[in-house]
Amino acid sequence: MHRDVRGYSAAFVMALAANVFFFISFQAFFPVLPRFIAEVVVNQPSDSVGGQVGMASTVVALVAVFARVPAGQLGDRFGRRRFMFVGALCFALAPLIYAASRGMGLFLLGRAVHGLGLAVFTPSFQALVVDLAPAGRRGEAMGLAGASTSVAFVSAPLAGDWLATTMGYTPFFAASVAAAVLSVALVALIAVPSPSAPAATGSGGAERSTWAGLRLTLKQRGVRAGVLTMAALGIPFGVFIIFVSLLAEERGIVGVGAVFSVYAVTTFLAQPLAGWLSDRVGRRGMILPGLVLVSLATVIFYLDGSLLTLLLAGGVFGLGGGLTRGGIDALVQDSVPSTLRGTAAAVQYTSFDFWIGLSSYPAGLLANALGYAAIFLLSGATCLAGGGALVLMLWSGASQDDD
Repeated sequence: MHRDVRGYSAAFVMALAANVFFFISFQAFFPVLPRFIAEVVVNQPSDSVGGQVGMASTVVALVAVFARVPAGQLGDRFGRRRFMFVGALCFALAPLIYAASRGMGLFLLGRAVHGLGLAVFTPSFQALVVDLAPAGRRGEAMGLAGASTSVAFVSAPLAGDWLATTMGYTPFFAASVAAAVLSVALVALIAVPSPSAPAATGSGGAERSTWAGLRLTLKQRGVRAGVLTMAALGIPFGVFIIFVSLLAEERGIVGVGAVFSVYAVTTFLAQPLAGWLSDRVGRRGMILPGLVLVSLATVIFYLDGSLLTLLLAGGVFGLGGGLTRGGIDALVQDSVPSTLRGTAAAVQYTSFDFWIGLSSYPAGLLANALGYAAIFLLSGATCLAGGGALVLMLWSGASQDDD
């Protein structure tokens, strides 16, 4: 089970495959949920549900904010795989709740279950990837992990949009459940070598204490840089995934699922390359250019145009996000010992969740007043501001993290 294939074990490949199906189940919802909310959950015109759509994203993000760090810490202590398993099970349950929803109450319960699954699965997945990465190839391995998420993004939104439009919501929800069940099965098949199971190490000291480990994690410059970077990315990303379909509808543009696919293809290409380069030339050189490109993409979204304009913006957004994450994910993991990998990943992506959650509902209200294009431009400005703060943090000292 642990024979190497080009330096990567079968367990590593299996973990990536589980992540692909996990995110297929989730990302297929991006172009579909705004319409489902308008047509089924609240039965209102799509141009008047910005607040409800923003609230739906806020619930996912806020549940993840509160659950991700405890889940990452528990994964560090009791083993990565079992928490990936629980997260995938949550993803199998959430679509069933949506299917029964005929009002915001039950629907938001489903969103909470989705947020819990995201919080539980992802930090342990990232930590497991680092556990299994070949020596000297951490950035490359994390880039491949990010690309596995992008593989799902390439096809899932487009396929989900097509399935919901042509066959209806019930087959769409069934397909999402099936993808999550496949992820559960693949996680169950991962054979993790005992040295990468944190509970088996028996290590003691401050890193084994929940609060001491969290304090140690937050002291690292690389982790703090990860928190700031994900804040800079979180606001425009939240606007993108929630409101791009409504922006397209406002402009009378059809086929918006392709925008998500173009975003995913460019991320898929950029993130492994950025990770590979970061192993050779350093992590920091990938991050700031990526944030600048994300900000540029929001300007392109703001410009009035056709589907081609949205596709261009999605491609630039994916390139920028891929470069940024190819550098920052590895920088965060470089900062901490193996017993805090899940905690560090959880802290980093809690920032992402928090800023998506904090901004989504206000962005929806602003969209009702200013139009959807304006909130893209505003999100790009916040990304540039975050990039400026990151320069002060990372380029003000010689080292990438505190010793």
